[in-house]
Amino acid sequence: MICKKCGREYEDAQDFLDKDFQENVLRGEKLVDKSKKTIQTIILADLFIFMMGITTLSLGSHFLDNLFLIIYPILSLFIFFMLFSTASIYSKWLYHILRNLRKWTETRFFPKDATIGSLFPCIGQFMTFFIFKDILTQQKKILEEHGIYSAPIPTFLLLTPLIPATFLFLFFLLTLGMIKSIQFWAFLVFTSFFFPIIRYVFIFKVLFDIFAIITLLIYMKLIQQPILNEKAIAQLNIGNINH
Repeated sequence: MICKKCGREYEDAQDFLDKDFQENVLRGEKLVDKSKKTIQTIILADLFIFMMGITTLSLGSHFLDNLFLIIYPILSLFIFFMLFSTASIYSKWLYHILRNLRKWTETRFFPKDATIGSLFPCIGQFMTFFIFKDILTQQKKILEEHGIYSAPIPTFLLLTPLIPATFLFLFFLLTLGMIKSIQFWAFLVFTSFFFPIIRYVFIFKVLFDIFAIITLLIYMKLIQQPILNEKAIAQLNIGNINH
């Protein structure tokens, strides 16, 4: 069997559907699960660090203080690793959902362009509105052509990525006005995430973790409908396959 749109050859229709849409549906479900685990890890790690920091200050133990300075950067690195892993899965999912759609219809964005652009701070969140609106529009078009109901496009939900984008932009303006020295800013970030010799800078890490949790929750909600639509498309007996 040959797909008219992409020209790829498949042994049967089931292979065609499994290799493309089904795998990305599983990737999307994995993304949701990974996001939940990342949020749980961030919350538990911050609670542990907070309790350990309070205990260290209360008891005045040098051993606990040294242990705190070792565990703190390890947990921070672990959280960064989980966030990077989640972002990687999201990038693959976004690339493949657009790649799959382009086998049946035209999309405004090329898969690589959309994937790379969405990773840029502020700009990426702004692009997300147009990328997801295009994805949902094309999915709705395919499903309705085959007589399957598709939920309305949630315009308000598509705007939610602008929330973290606004925070990033305001934070950039704030730091630009308050901190003139790049070296000092780099030192402050380094100490707040990896070496808390200045206790009060821990607030920067807390703010970052809150920002990360809000962003993960927004994107978890945002990808739900595209995943459901892709699952429905995967089950279609689409007539673009020739025996």
